[in-house]
Amino acid sequence: NACVPNEECNANNECVALASYDSYQDVGYCTSEIDEQVDGAATAEECLNLCKLEFPDFEQLFVEFINGGECYCQNECTCMDDLSSAGRTTFTPTGVDLPAMCCSDDPSWRFKGKRTCEWVGKKPSRRCRKRGNDERKAHVACKKACDSCDR
Repeated sequence: NACVPNEECNANNECVALASYDSYQDVGYCTSEIDEQVDGAATAEECLNLCKLEFPDFEQLFVEFINGGECYCQNECTCMDDLSSAGRTTFTPTGVDLPAMCCSDDPSWRFKGKRTCEWVGKKPSRRCRKRGNDERKAHVACKKACDSCDR
């Protein structure tokens, strides 16, 4: 089946409009119900093309490429996580805005070996300044407990 420019063949060998994507650098990654890693991508563009081939039935496709070759295909983008890591390209369908940052507590954070973000949340005005075992302050690791999601 011969498609015209700006069209591509879908899984049923029908010509459909070529989907366009916006590319973002170092904005974190989308959280998604489906987050499938695919192999074989050396560039962000190769990652996007692999995801299109692997998941042609996704109503919307979100793609994350981490420099070094990790490629993830997602079916939604409910919120953005890990905004501090560099070396990541995130693709979203054109016209779909990036959502807000995720607001959650790091379940691995500990203060003095056993205190968790749940403990911090019981007295946030005093405990959000505490430095955990990993040297991160509670307001960084326990964003929900400390109401620090916008920081």
